[in-house]
Amino acid sequence: MNSTENKLIVPAEKSLQQQRLLLREQLATQRQVLVLKLGPVPTERTQWVPRSNTMRFFIQRPELLKKLLGQIAGLAIGASFIKSMHPLLAITKFLQSSFSSRR
Repeated sequence: MNSTENKLIVPAEKSLQQQRLLLREQLATQRQVLVLKLGPVPTERTQWVPRSNTMRFFIQRPELLKKLLGQIAGLAIGASFIKSMHPLLAITKFLQSSFSSRR
C-alpha cells in the first residue's frame, strides 16, 4: 500500500455536505479493507482473553470453576462455623479434663 492509497481525497468544489458524505464513504471503505486484512471480527467469547493460563483454564471449564468456588465458599462457611463453636469446644475440653482427672 503506497501513501496515496492511505489519503482521503475530497474535491474542494463540492459542498460541505457532499464532502462529508464522500469522506464517510471513504472511511467506511477503509474500515472494510482493514477488517479484511486483520481477520474475522472477534466474538463475545474471544473479546476478553485473560493473560494467565490459570484463568484461561477456568474460563474454558465453567463447571469446574463453579465447583471450586463452591468448595472455597464451603471452607469459608466452615471456618466461621468452627469459630462460632469455640464456646462448645471449651466446654468439651473442660468435660474431657474432668473425666480424665477421675482416673
